[in-house]
Amino acid sequence: LSHADSDLSAPNETPSRSVAQYEGVIKDLESAYGAYHDELSEALIGLGLALYNQGSYAAAARALQRSLQINRVNQGLHGLSQIPILQMLIRTNRALQDWSSLDQNYNYLYWLNRRTYGEKDPRQLEFIYEMAQWHLEAFQDRLDDVPFQHILTAHSLFRKAVEIIEANWGQNSPELITP
Repeated sequence: LSHADSDLSAPNETPSRSVAQYEGVIKDLESAYGAYHDELSEALIGLGLALYNQGSYAAAARALQRSLQINRVNQGLHGLSQIPILQMLIRTNRALQDWSSLDQNYNYLYWLNRRTYGEKDPRQLEFIYEMAQWHLEAFQDRLDDVPFQHILTAHSLFRKAVEIIEANWGQNSPELITP
């Protein structure tokens, strides 16, 4: 979440624009260009961040989800521009303790990373570790009715990381320590 974390301020900090200003921009864009204009995605990200900073996590999630939908319509289902939106959604899902949506967004982000970079690309490693950590936390904290599934998923992700490292740097790589 490093990119998203840098974009999300602590709750109650003053956002660069107010919620009302973002809502006005969104209304103007919709009136002028329709409900799926590309610029709406950016305005909705801003709205989502402003709402998140106010502690209005459910409303932030709705704005970010709509931004994601508009982004997919304009940039395609495989567009990398949706990665920061997904990262912000994941952060918001955590704040809401919406574990099902968090898991769904992590899975989509994992799929997008694999599709974009390929099965053995080391650029996936940071995200794989992050997702595995989420599953370890979900197992440890018993966040849902199937905690054992989380430990299995974490194990599978760490095995995937080992495969990527061995394919790129060999079986004696010090990078293998992490997974």
